[in-house]
Amino acid sequence: MRSKTDADRARILKAQIAAREGYDLKTPTSDVGVGSLDLPAIPRKKLDPSKISVDTFKRCSEPWAMSSVFAWIHSLTDEETDLKEHTLSEAIAALFCNKVPTMSSIEADSLAQQFVQNMFTSGVLQKDEEWVRFTPGTVSGVIYQLTGLGCYSSKLHVPEGRGRCYSHLCMRTVKKADFSIPDNVNETPWNQFWNLTTEQCNSRGKKELERQFNMREIVYTEEGYLLGLQILRTLYRDRLAKADVAVISPKRLPTFLNDVFGLADKCRRVNEEYLAPQLKYRENEQGPFVVGYSDILREWIRRARPVYVDYAAKYPRADKLVREEMQRNPAFVAFLDSARKEAISSRHGWDNWLKSPIQRLQRLILQLEVVMKNTTHASEEKTGLAFAIDEVKATAHEMDIRVNEVNKALELTELARKLRLRKTCADQVDLALDHLGRTIVLRGDMMRQGGRGVSWVPCQAILFDHYLVFSKPARDAHGNEVFEVTKAPIPMGLISLESTNDPAVMRSSVRGVTTVAGNSAAAKASDPRLARTTSGQSGSTLPHTNTGLTHGSGGSGSGSIVTSTVIEENSKDDKIYYPFKVKHLGKPEVYTLYALTAEKRQEWCEAIISAKTQHAEALHAQNAEPFKLRVLADTAFGTESYAHGARRIIIRGTPLDRAIREVEKRYSGAGRPAPISRTSINCATVFQQPAGRTMCAVGTDNGVFISEYQNPRGWVRVSNGHCTGRISANLYSLST
Repeated sequence: MRSKTDADRARILKAQIAAREGYDLKTPTSDVGVGSLDLPAIPRKKLDPSKISVDTFKRCSEPWAMSSVFAWIHSLTDEETDLKEHTLSEAIAALFCNKVPTMSSIEADSLAQQFVQNMFTSGVLQKDEEWVRFTPGTVSGVIYQLTGLGCYSSKLHVPEGRGRCYSHLCMRTVKKADFSIPDNVNETPWNQFWNLTTEQCNSRGKKELERQFNMREIVYTEEGYLLGLQILRTLYRDRLAKADVAVISPKRLPTFLNDVFGLADKCRRVNEEYLAPQLKYRENEQGPFVVGYSDILREWIRRARPVYVDYAAKYPRADKLVREEMQRNPAFVAFLDSARKEAISSRHGWDNWLKSPIQRLQRLILQLEVVMKNTTHASEEKTGLAFAIDEVKATAHEMDIRVNEVNKALELTELARKLRLRKTCADQVDLALDHLGRTIVLRGDMMRQGGRGVSWVPCQAILFDHYLVFSKPARDAHGNEVFEVTKAPIPMGLISLESTNDPAVMRSSVRGVTTVAGNSAAAKASDPRLARTTSGQSGSTLPHTNTGLTHGSGGSGSGSIVTSTVIEENSKDDKIYYPFKVKHLGKPEVYTLYALTAEKRQEWCEAIISAKTQHAEALHAQNAEPFKLRVLADTAFGTESYAHGARRIIIRGTPLDRAIREVEKRYSGAGRPAPISRTSINCATVFQQPAGRTMCAVGTDNGVFISEYQNPRGWVRVSNGHCTGRISANLYSLST
């Protein structure tokens, strides 16, 4: 967002003061002395509608008078130059809701927007690019919705009662029915609920009839939702609290009940107060053909959003507490089973009721979208319904984010408790799983080969944002599940993805196998396990077949020759695995991991590449890279294996990638010269010449080559012969 400069603010403020006090800016003032102080002005706080105090609201004594409201909002924004139209509307709406507590926030927003438009029409408020500014003048008129603190009939509400005012514009009438949660939900369809005849139904179009059925469904599903929360409270929470024989330890019971069931009561109360009674009132008032519920839903979701988001943030922990209690407390399991068998629960378990607030918003979104689809004519109700759907979707999206965040945090906590590093690894590696921002990128079960070549070992791989960990399930001394880390965790910067498209292998229960070659299209069309023959070969060689993936190393085209497997019939334990290789840089081992499906393998490879890319970007952004790389020679040295080797997997944003991109940009458009040496490089050094030039020397099997440090393609041979040792740092005589 663009903002005004200090010079603009000073100029506009000076003009406003001049207009208010009525003096000429061009006339110099003689009161300013030569030695007057030029101190910076104290910055004025900007208007924040959410932080307006009660005392500030009291300064507007006549909210029904437009002139009084104008004077109040003008005093709040005096000397403010970055004023926006929506800020004015929100502040005025907050004033209306404070003066008339029974006023709907949607109605207050509408009145505030009308008031702002009235100020534009009267000329006391003008547009200034994307800002607004006040001009001299005032407005006059009456906001009848705020007269008499919400009703222009001053005597009607002297004896306060629950009855309805005769004026439909009365803001003091709370339009909600006397609602109590029913024992059984009346799911009668719309036409039967109102006892409509066929002629009455046919008087409206088909879309309108479907729309009325949908809105009737919203009402009775809301009743069913509240009944479910009532069941959760009475059948589970109250029975646990009042049980004659304690099911849970009395010391832990209050905390358990509050953590598991406390927030469900808040969801029930906010719906009982702001949604269900209003829906019933509107249905009885406008039925059988209801105009709509958009204003009710928008009013409710604004009040319910913090409650439901808080519930979503604490739901994973509540679910975890119940499941942990079930694992260690047989009496609690028996209690849950008996509650599920109650007739009122309809054979639904505790998890169905506990998760209902999250599921309710998702179902409500679907219902509202169907109502929107069947609303054919453009109207104020259709516009409001679109806003209501967006607000409910935003709340549901925020709830999903909170649930995922808490689930990941709980998973990290559980892993920190269950991971067991061997002593050799624990002394060298600190996983620091409790650090802020630590995340689990991917986690899954795979297979890997043991030390005997063909023995298959189950492995659970865990990719964190900073380490790749290989573990296997085990049991501790108390019989609890743990994960023993079998290999040294690989830091993110040292993970090298060696291959992503190796041929698939088959794990079979038979010993006799054979391999045949065939066309790839035929291999893809039929599963290798379907072609069964008997083989006379024996041995433990792993059979292979092509996977068909394209990215990574070793990809084959549609017409390539692949290897498939023909094994004996009656082999029921055949499983096809999809391998990929990971190397710990600096160590000789290359780990071959076997995924259960080709999709899982691709998911793992993409996750590793993405995690390494994000890790490299973070190091570069924080200037925390341990070193920087420079390409000394891009084409001068090469080998046959390099020229015809497999395509490497490039991680974007790493020091190596940036160095390669830099030299490619430098020689963009130029041809690639042939290598001057195709032998191994044995040693290298950097030295200074007397003229101050930095040079680099490389020793190979067929001589020594030198070049300027800044010239990757300036290599020349200065010495023949086999160079195997370290080159002396003093190469002045050689270079001259």
